[in-house]
Amino acid sequence: MEYFFEQQPPVQFQQLAATSHQSMSKLPDYYPATAEMYLPGVPRTRSLFGAADNELTCLVESSPKPRARKRSLCGIIGDGSGEKKEKQRRMRLSDKFTALMILIPNRTKKDRSTIVGDAIEYIQELGRTVEELSLLMEKKREHHGDVVDASAGDSESSVVPIRSTFIRRKSMETSVDVRIVEDEVNIRLTNSRSDGCLAAASLALDHLGLDLVHLSGGKIDDCHVYMFNTKIHQGFPVFASAVASKLIEFVDDYYLSS
Repeated sequence: MEYFFEQQPPVQFQQLAATSHQSMSKLPDYYPATAEMYLPGVPRTRSLFGAADNELTCLVESSPKPRARKRSLCGIIGDGSGEKKEKQRRMRLSDKFTALMILIPNRTKKDRSTIVGDAIEYIQELGRTVEELSLLMEKKREHHGDVVDASAGDSESSVVPIRSTFIRRKSMETSVDVRIVEDEVNIRLTNSRSDGCLAAASLALDHLGLDLVHLSGGKIDDCHVYMFNTKIHQGFPVFASAVASKLIEFVDDYYLSS
């Protein structure tokens, strides 16, 4: 026990003789797998616990570096024909929309969806106008005696088509619905501004030669709605498209000038 508690002299190491160095240098010949790890100047890349650690070390050291992705140069080297064709197609489509917008008499907005909607309404309006003109021509020819069949009897001569047409026109702030049934013209005028709307509408009715029979109005949300019941003068031709266009023209011009 006294040996463990007594202060021991410091341990001194002596350098081996030259013959011992030669013996240590010959160790790899006898123990190549384990002795290299303890020789000076040899990297410590191996383990004492067998070949499994050596294989793992080789896998870690020999794992390939991730390759950097190279940007494809197909779009840069190519002639750009696809992009050029797409640009030409868009230009042609834009020109067609511009031409279609010019054909519409009363455009509400300039975006493409509104242009298509206004074009559809205008085509439907043209179809109704054609039907209205056909009825007027038949009545005119019957009135002048161009188409008279005395032997046809009352069953065929008494059947006369009733003139009825409906048209809707819109502008930025005004919407007009016109329905003509025989000699009566019913007009619905919707506008977001009330000042001066009735004055401009009355001027338009006077210009069209329509007699005002009844007028009613109200407010729905932020819009002012007016209903006009008018009569057509005898022998005075009136078309629904002309009534709608004239009302929008007078009302919009009034707001532009004010």
